[in-house]
Amino acid sequence: MNTQKLSAIIDSLRGTVDTSMYIPTLLGLGAWKKAGDSVSPSFDEFYQVGELSEKRISSACDKLASGSSDVATVFKHLGRLSMLQKNDTVFSLFSRLIDDDLTLEFYRSVMEMVSSDPRNEFGYPVELTRLMLDLVRADELGELYVPSCTDFKDLPVSYPVYADNINHIMALYAAAFRIFGGEKCEFKAGDNLKEIIYSGPAAHLRRQFASAITIPPFGLKTVYSDAHLDLRDGLNIKTGMSLSAETLYLRQIMSHTKNGTICIPVGYFSRSGREQEFRKLLVETKSIKSIIALPGFIFGNTGISTAIILFDSTKEHDSILFVDAESFVVTDKRKKYIRKHRELAELVLAEEVRTDVSKQISVAEIAENDYNLNPSRYLVSSELDAFTEKLNRMETHTLEQLAEVYLSQPLEVKDPDTAVDVVEIKTSDLHVFGFINPDELDEAHATQMPGNHPRYEAYRLKPLDILISSRGTTGACGVVSESFDKPAFAAPSMMVVRLKDATPEMAKLVYLFLKSDLGKFQLGTITVGTAVKAINRKELIGLKIPVLTPDRAEKASEQFDQIVGIHSEMKRLQEQVAGLHGAFDL
Repeated sequence: MNTQKLSAIIDSLRGTVDTSMYIPTLLGLGAWKKAGDSVSPSFDEFYQVGELSEKRISSACDKLASGSSDVATVFKHLGRLSMLQKNDTVFSLFSRLIDDDLTLEFYRSVMEMVSSDPRNEFGYPVELTRLMLDLVRADELGELYVPSCTDFKDLPVSYPVYADNINHIMALYAAAFRIFGGEKCEFKAGDNLKEIIYSGPAAHLRRQFASAITIPPFGLKTVYSDAHLDLRDGLNIKTGMSLSAETLYLRQIMSHTKNGTICIPVGYFSRSGREQEFRKLLVETKSIKSIIALPGFIFGNTGISTAIILFDSTKEHDSILFVDAESFVVTDKRKKYIRKHRELAELVLAEEVRTDVSKQISVAEIAENDYNLNPSRYLVSSELDAFTEKLNRMETHTLEQLAEVYLSQPLEVKDPDTAVDVVEIKTSDLHVFGFINPDELDEAHATQMPGNHPRYEAYRLKPLDILISSRGTTGACGVVSESFDKPAFAAPSMMVVRLKDATPEMAKLVYLFLKSDLGKFQLGTITVGTAVKAINRKELIGLKIPVLTPDRAEKASEQFDQIVGIHSEMKRLQEQVAGLHGAFDL
């Protein structure tokens, strides 16, 4: 296919067809022309006879959609997608510019050129599909299964591809694919989470494929069905349970192949409950070969961070290769593209350990971390590795040994007679060095809480409580001063650390540690999320705090007092500057 001509066609569509419809439009028109005289009206006959009026175009599209051929399938789905196929400019330019020889090469060229166009927004980036294909060695093995094939735009054309759960656009792609010569591939519309789409030698068995890739719907919860009762993987799941799509599709793809990849949000890797139970199963069966962390904005303009799981059940893996893909990515404005997908795949398949890029983590270490597979827990820079070694040489206490930790919760006032005026301390108040003092809080902090609530006294802040921001601006912290005698509560975005030994000296030490490089390093390793960062309580209570000698503890306490003194002086100077600025105030 002449790429210049194809590029000219794509440019002609801008402003006349929605960007997400470029591929269906080109494939639909191409399929019509490729079908020749086997359909009526043929493309050439239609274009050469009569004017390209809107009425005539609409009538032809309806007639083409009424048959039972692949061309009819294409135009049925074009109609369901509310295509702007009535535009005479599109037809005219397409007829003048298109090559007569329409083959699979045309199909592939359309997919490649339009999907990789940075001006367009498509669901699954073509580079991600290529990376996943390289990881499972699909080209070498010559067979591919794609469960939930909803938006892949660069599937191979030289060997059999089997897909299910396809939507209207993929049904259009599949029909066009067959028209252009891809008879080897098979696309089905059934839902693989509700029934066995591809069965094996017996109807109740699952067909096995050489390789498989999938990107399931993100964050979707679905009900477990009887169709999965045949999966004997040791996971205690019963019909009717609500499970995440990530867990269901992982089980689905692993039941059809021993060699596959799945791309899912990183939040899945640290969730508790049944997700954690399934991760434990994956780790203990040693099925995972690698986890590749992808940066945000790989999927269009969404900042969600994702990761690829590469599993290989043909042998046991005593460790998992964690890889940071950032160095293989280029940025165009906010969007990111995996431009070195082949090099990245080669690193993973060779299980190469590279400084600040990839690291082998043993199954035993993952088990010690409660089967948390979040790449950020293990992919730390060489500089942060030095922090870890330093921390391991120290005598430490966990935060749980030193304090009780709880997440602040809002208490609803149901009876106005029980309402108590209180002060709410917000994340923005934690920029203050050291103690949080009542005279630094204005009327904007005033709110009400139910004084008769069973948890009122438990949630009410006490002197020397330490507050840590756990959502949004994570890691900011402050200490409630001993002189703070107002009824006060922490905002819901904060963790409250209530020391068992609530002395000023201990509060100062914990605060200083949280503000130190060692403390920030630990907080960084337990922070998850991209759009909204968060720290959960279970991770926070495991924070390791070094035990200081009496001399060092005394010196640290003095340093804290110096910080408070410096802050007070800074505040006095700021007020003095403000007074000078107000010389002309009336």
